[in-house]
Amino acid sequence: MRDGARTHEPSVARVRVLAPGLFTTVQDEGRPSHRHIGVPLGGALDQLAYRAANRLAGNRGDAAVLEVTGAGPRLAFEAPAALAICGADFAVHVDGEPLPTQRPVWLAEGAVLEIRQVRRGFRAYLAIRGGFAGDALLGSRSAIPRYGLGEKLAPGDDLVYVPGPPNPPAGFRAVGPRAAVAPFQVGGWLDQVEDEMAVVRVVRGEQADWFDGEAWRAFLERTWQVGPQSDRMGLRLRGEPLAAPSRQLASEPVVPGSIQVPPDGLPIVLMRECQTTGGYPKVATVISADLDKLAQLRPGSQLRFVEVSLEEAIRLRRVHHRLARAWLRFVGERARRAWGDSEGGD
Repeated sequence: MRDGARTHEPSVARVRVLAPGLFTTVQDEGRPSHRHIGVPLGGALDQLAYRAANRLAGNRGDAAVLEVTGAGPRLAFEAPAALAICGADFAVHVDGEPLPTQRPVWLAEGAVLEIRQVRRGFRAYLAIRGGFAGDALLGSRSAIPRYGLGEKLAPGDDLVYVPGPPNPPAGFRAVGPRAAVAPFQVGGWLDQVEDEMAVVRVVRGEQADWFDGEAWRAFLERTWQVGPQSDRMGLRLRGEPLAAPSRQLASEPVVPGSIQVPPDGLPIVLMRECQTTGGYPKVATVISADLDKLAQLRPGSQLRFVEVSLEEAIRLRRVHHRLARAWLRFVGERARRAWGDSEGGD
């Protein structure tokens, strides 16, 4: 058909940030290939919730999302949007109407989405069909403001996305005049996390023998609390301090999950945005199967550590990956049927 014979749908659209929330950033899977030059891994702290949101929105692979922390943003969409929100339990509204999460969501042109205060957990992920567009820095769109890689959202920012379908898919339930949701929801980390006390499994660290037996027992037996200075780099714990070793340690590699003990005796649990080397002794390392759980602990959350063997940690990693793949495959299949197409997560 010749140019001008019909009106084409816009190829891109913008969402205006009316209010940024407490700490909202663009995230994807991070930068695993740049740690050798001192760049943190970064990326979405809760990788399972991040991937589930992308599957529900109809995305494949490493699409960029918004990571919402504590209290979320208010966003105005200039075109229809296909999206999903997964992770922590936030109060979400569209045009003032309560909006359920953990499912595919369709928004009409002009809709205003507001992610309010978190009710349980700490972080959620807003994925949009096609991902949020933007320039990749060192192979990723993940923001690490302290390293000069992107910034947290600010009022007046515009985010670019591919418009969703002009009308909600068949079977979606209307939520107010400009939104509709799929008639199902999927579970998530909330099904696995304890209400009162997070139990985090660890293996003994490289310098665990630097601590006397009493300090190691205390590390496992005490209840720790996430401190207010915690962030995407690490959880700073509060409680009765451990007897920190007096020996000096040259800086050596650290990874997300490493638990360092500085001279004040209060452990620091490193997260995905941690530095690549550190000089504090490592008393333990969180197993990979429990890393997503750490992302949902907020200041004031309580946790205890349980020791497992390296062999058990490897077994749990395999089980976790197998179950996560199966669950995400199921989520992707349901999303494809909901959106009525052949796209979506693997």
